[in-house]
Amino acid sequence: RLVMISTVNLTPDLESRVVAEAARVGVTPERLVAGLLDRHLPADRRAAAIALLDSWLAEADTTEQRETLDALAQGLDAGRPGQRPHFPPEAKGRTW
Repeated sequence: RLVMISTVNLTPDLESRVVAEAARVGVTPERLVAGLLDRHLPADRRAAAIALLDSWLAEADTTEQRETLDALAQGLDAGRPGQRPHFPPEAKGRTW
């Protein structure tokens, strides 16, 4: 495994924030920074997954999605006698 050793100059405020957050989550400051970089600089595998999700969104069938949501809402509200439904009909189109 290749390890890259780098020096990053941080402002005193940013350094104290990194150290404090690392202590809060129980990792070294180096591991915290490496994790932040990993999440914000996606690897190729993440880029491929994002591209796949974007392609699904581009091909989305909104009619099918609406029918699926309606069926899901009915199923979640079924069997809730005497209780306020999760998806009241009067709110359809405004909140869901």
